[in-house]
Amino acid sequence: MRWFVVEGLRLHENVETCGAAWDRLIAACARSLLNLAGCGTRTVTYDFMPMLDRTRTDLARSLHDGARTLRFNKLAAVVAFDLQIFKRLGAELNYDAGIVEAATKRFCMMDISPRLALERTILARLPRYRAARGTVMQRCFRR
Repeated sequence: MRWFVVEGLRLHENVETCGAAWDRLIAACARSLLNLAGCGTRTVTYDFMPMLDRTRTDLARSLHDGARTLRFNKLAAVVAFDLQIFKRLGAELNYDAGIVEAATKRFCMMDISPRLALERTILARLPRYRAARGTVMQRCFRR
């Protein structure tokens, strides 16, 4: 088999966001590209999009015909997660006041089960989260 195009060379999130150890990670990426070129691959595609931009808030949304699909709802889920579960410092400054108010109200109407489901769904793509024991909320409750 001969590869002419490689789609989606996997990159660490810190390469995409210029985070910690960026220089080491980008060097590893460059080595991977050189290795692919050495094998005759001349085209590598990639969409630079931070992980949280490509996450979903519902992994099994039911449609009217019974089919299931992925869903992304920024207001109802991602902003509520960012402000109320992850509690990122200064997060409220990244959103309009109306969105912050609506997301906070939405979160307050949720009981623990949907809150945990939201957290698991959004963090499901993060390797460190999958390896950790307990959820962000469970660790906060233990304090």
